[in-house]
Amino acid sequence: MAEVTESDSVRAFRLIAIIYKSAYRIFSKSLERLEISPLELWIMREAMRGPRPLAELADKFNVTKAAVTYAVDRLESAGMVERVRGSEDRRVISLSLTPKGRSVLRKGDEAFFKIVEQTLSSLSREEVEQLVKLLERVSSRLREIEGASGSEGGRYSSP
Repeated sequence: MAEVTESDSVRAFRLIAIIYKSAYRIFSKSLERLEISPLELWIMREAMRGPRPLAELADKFNVTKAAVTYAVDRLESAGMVERVRGSEDRRVISLSLTPKGRSVLRKGDEAFFKIVEQTLSSLSREEVEQLVKLLERVSSRLREIEGASGSEGGRYSSP
C-alpha cells in the first residue's frame, strides 16, 4: 500500500500557519513583561500615525470592533492611551499615546525586532528578499480569493 503524502503546496501552506502561530506565541510571551498583547501594541503603533476610527482598526487587524474596544479600554486603564473625541464629529474617537504609551511602544517594537532578527538570522539577505517576494505573491493571491468570495475573512472576538 502506498504511503499518503501531502503535496508541496499543502506543506507550504501548513508551514506558513505554523510559522505564524509560533511567531505570535513568542511575540506574545515577550510582551508579557510590558503587560500588553500584540493587538494592543499594534493599536498603539496606529495611534502614532494619527486619528483613526476604532472600526477601521478592527478591519485592519481582522478582529471585531469589540476586541478593539476591549484592547483600548485596557490601554486607557493602564495609562498608555487617551481617547480624544473629534472636534467636527463627536462620535469619532481617536487615540492619543501618553508618554507611558510611547515608552511601552518603543520597548514592544524593540522586542519585535529582536524576534525578527533571531528568526531570520540564518538566512542570507538574498534569501530574505526572495522569501518576501514569495510571501507577497501568496498574500496577494489570498486577497484576490477573499475578494472573489465576498468573504471578510474569519474574525476573532478577543485579543
